[in-house]
Amino acid sequence: MTRQPREPGFRGWLRRVMPFAAIAAAILCLARLTFVSDAFVASHPIGALIQALTEVSILLSVLYYGPKAIRWLWRKTLWRVRRRLAITYLFVGLTPIVLMGALGLLAGFVVSAESMARGVRQEMRSAEEAASTAAHGLVVELQGLLPGATTGTIEKWVAEKGASIRSSLPGARLALWLGDPGRGESSAASAPIVSAPGDESSRPIGPDASPEREPLPSWLDGTESFHALIFVPPPEGSDGLFGSGSIRALRRGGAAGRRFDLLVTLPVSRSLVTRLHDATRMEIHPYFLKKLFEANEPGLHVATTGPSRSKSRNMVQLNVDGAEIGARSALKRDQLGAPLPETPYFVVVSATDWETGKPADRIGFIFSWSWSAAAGQILGNTAGGQFWKLALIAVGVTFLGLEILALLAALLITREVTGTVHELQLATEAVRRGDFSYRAKKNSHDQLGELADAFNDMSAHVEILLDERVERERMQREIEIAADVQSRLFPTSAPSLASAEITGECRAARGVAGDYYDYIMVGPGLVALALADVSGKGISASLLMSNLQASLRAQAGILGDGSAPFPAGAAGGPAASGAVARLASSLNKQLCRSTDINRYATLFLGLYDEATRVLRYTNAGHNAAVLVQPDGSLARLSLGGTIVGAFDGARYEESLAGLAAGAVLVIFSDGISEAMNVREEEFGEQRIADFAIANRRLPAEEIRQRLFDEVDRWSVGVERNDDQTLVILKAKDGAS
Repeated sequence: MTRQPREPGFRGWLRRVMPFAAIAAAILCLARLTFVSDAFVASHPIGALIQALTEVSILLSVLYYGPKAIRWLWRKTLWRVRRRLAITYLFVGLTPIVLMGALGLLAGFVVSAESMARGVRQEMRSAEEAASTAAHGLVVELQGLLPGATTGTIEKWVAEKGASIRSSLPGARLALWLGDPGRGESSAASAPIVSAPGDESSRPIGPDASPEREPLPSWLDGTESFHALIFVPPPEGSDGLFGSGSIRALRRGGAAGRRFDLLVTLPVSRSLVTRLHDATRMEIHPYFLKKLFEANEPGLHVATTGPSRSKSRNMVQLNVDGAEIGARSALKRDQLGAPLPETPYFVVVSATDWETGKPADRIGFIFSWSWSAAAGQILGNTAGGQFWKLALIAVGVTFLGLEILALLAALLITREVTGTVHELQLATEAVRRGDFSYRAKKNSHDQLGELADAFNDMSAHVEILLDERVERERMQREIEIAADVQSRLFPTSAPSLASAEITGECRAARGVAGDYYDYIMVGPGLVALALADVSGKGISASLLMSNLQASLRAQAGILGDGSAPFPAGAAGGPAASGAVARLASSLNKQLCRSTDINRYATLFLGLYDEATRVLRYTNAGHNAAVLVQPDGSLARLSLGGTIVGAFDGARYEESLAGLAAGAVLVIFSDGISEAMNVREEEFGEQRIADFAIANRRLPAEEIRQRLFDEVDRWSVGVERNDDQTLVILKAKDGAS
């Protein structure tokens, strides 16, 4: 077995190495899953090495064999035209629809979610305005109360007003800082007068339990009026992830020589969340993260310093501002401890840091988003909303119906196209196997259907042509056999004469010839010469030719055995007794009786007497033979009669021609004289005569060969369309 040569280069190296890498990957992967435990990998260097080798070998195998597998799958999947068209229709037809649908869904999600988030922010702004309005009214009332009021009266007023505003703002609290009398300013160091905190539902969510009992931050110094959403981060050093949110409204004033600071605080509590839920009809979750959107750094920014794996696989430790927390457990719940919804959406609010006074966008709430909730928020339950909801449903159903119709039309077109293509492929395979009787089914009345019809017609024509080819091959074999048989009918050797050379040849145009030539020794020194041209060509002409040959030889045999005696001449040999004419008449009668009236032959029949050098002949409608004497004189031997085999009562004349030593007799068929060149000009009898005169001194065999060569040069490039036959007799010196 011969070895295949190695492919050079890097690609060849990969093809030799990657099978071993894939086998190694399979073995290592099996060993890793079966024998090597996680504890061994984590604790032992050999285990880590096995793990690394497994991952590297698998990665290399996937990178090398993955594209090959994809290409193989691509070729197998898209080999059929139906699959290609289906994928094309999916990409061309469905891709824009999918993109438009995805864009519409995304736009609907964003618009609806932002609209719902805007509703939450609007409710928070309404609460903020309410707190600011309440603070302003309380300041006005407090300015009228301060003159002459005692501390007990003021504390009672704070308690009453705190309870009053809690009726409209659940969970709201008051804090009042009073300045020393006569100083005209508030005292930051004095303890504030605070209203009652309310029930448990109004308790602030987050670390900001009671901010009113602390001094006001310094950044509020000089500010007479302030209201905003406040964020209070968890205490410094705390591991808490969430801060506190609250709405605060600060008003400063003075009366009776005393300055005061009044702070209304509405903390984010269960009560406020319930109020937001009642107002928006949404599931609201407080979610004031510690690390939020920075004012100069848009986008959610969670500081992580190298996420690390803990001993428990279910906990990922994140370092947020230096504090490690269990992110999976903490971030999946809101500040009330309730789990977050499956489809959450963040409400970004602008909140002021109570410690620094810097406002920043941060996540404040999370709500549960759904299409039904979005439709309820956007469209509502009004008559207009119901109308647009029905309109959207109608448009969606119409669009879906049109899409289904388009898909059905594409499916129908694909089926018709690919069905015809599949049938043509099956028909092609059948033709490749040699089954030309297979016909492709016509699945559609379109161009492909016409193509199937054309293919079926082509197959039918090819089948007919193959049958004809088989028939032609059979006929060709029969013609070859007939040609072989016919070649045996022609004389195989020329008679041996002392005074003459005789040669002849027939070149068939179609395998078998309709021409016939012969020379027969009918007696001592007597040679019968014959050249016939049978009407038609091919097998039928050859059959008539064989009939003529049999009749001629039978009649010549009778002529030679004395049953038709030649009268004695002056020299003791046979005299011109009309034997050649009688032989022609006998042949004519024989052919007339054995063939149809439309089958005939032209015949030149001669009898050469070596003793006298005289040729007795009759020309039965054949081309005139050319007799050239040694001195170059020319005679055309044309006397005789009509064709043989056509007329039963035809009579023939006999003529004599003497041949001196060196004379040349050329007997030919019309296939030579009528040979055409590329200009459709005939060779002509005159060229034959001129050729005989010019070459009269050559031997008979050479004259024959040269004459055929001349005819071939004349008709080069033109197919031979008739049999070409020559008989040449060359008189020479000899005993007389």
